[in-house]
Amino acid sequence: MAAVLAGILACAAFLMADDFNEAYKAYESGDYKKAMKLFQKSCDAKDAWSCAILGTMYLNGKGVKQDYSKAAELFQKSCSGGSAFGCGNLAVCYEFGEGVKKISIKLLNITRKHAI
Repeated sequence: MAAVLAGILACAAFLMADDFNEAYKAYESGDYKKAMKLFQKSCDAKDAWSCAILGTMYLNGKGVKQDYSKAAELFQKSCSGGSAFGCGNLAVCYEFGEGVKKISIKLLNITRKHAI
């Protein structure tokens, strides 16, 4: 999972603003608190990628206290902003009931179909 996230972050880093690039560098170097602050700034500016990555940080407790509800909230914001990565992570939250009420596999499949 970490390798996939790193790959996605690397691709996205070339497409995003300076805050995202700086946040990515901080994340890669293990400075999660700095990364969290910068991703939060970008997320507040409606950058869907930053919201998804910030959600992942909450999901895994990197730089912040682990909080599944906050992670799901950020994945929803990311998904609404057009990020398939955010939609996929939100679907996983629903599948396992992490931060949200668990939903059926049938509904989950519909969500995944539209997210990818």
